[in-house]
Amino acid sequence: MDNRWYRPLRRSDRGLSKDDALVLVDRAAYGVLALAWPDGRPYPIPMNHGRNGATLYMHCAVTGQKLEMIEANPQAAFCVSEMRQLLTGETPCDASASFASTLLFGRIRLVSDQAEKIEGLAIICRALGVEVPEAGPGREALLKRADGTAVLALDIEHVSGKARA
Repeated sequence: MDNRWYRPLRRSDRGLSKDDALVLVDRAAYGVLALAWPDGRPYPIPMNHGRNGATLYMHCAVTGQKLEMIEANPQAAFCVSEMRQLLTGETPCDASASFASTLLFGRIRLVSDQAEKIEGLAIICRALGVEVPEAGPGREALLKRADGTAVLALDIEHVSGKARA
């Protein structure tokens, strides 16, 4: 991936460790996936997700714009953020916010291996607080749904996190 995507933080004193930045990703209910059309037009889309190590999983329909863009340009970014507290001052210009955010950069791919696809869906479910049993009706429902669902995997190449207390 092109290093222009992730220059060093201007405010390095606010940088998060990689581990802390990934904790923020893991506790977020959703994030924004950033893709681009071949002509450079941006395409951000909110997505549920689940992470396993250096891979972030998301799901979508089996046809559509996201898949067309990924086929043309697999470079992607994913962002999560949380505003913690509004900080006010004596004047409106003194206002700021306590926040934390993480950017993930990497290549995104359509998962074609059936075992990885099912595991990716299970990872997303668990990240959202939905347990997926190893057997029984819950597992059967997941296997049936997997046939009509595309699973995307963002193979994370770089993590950048920032926070203001």
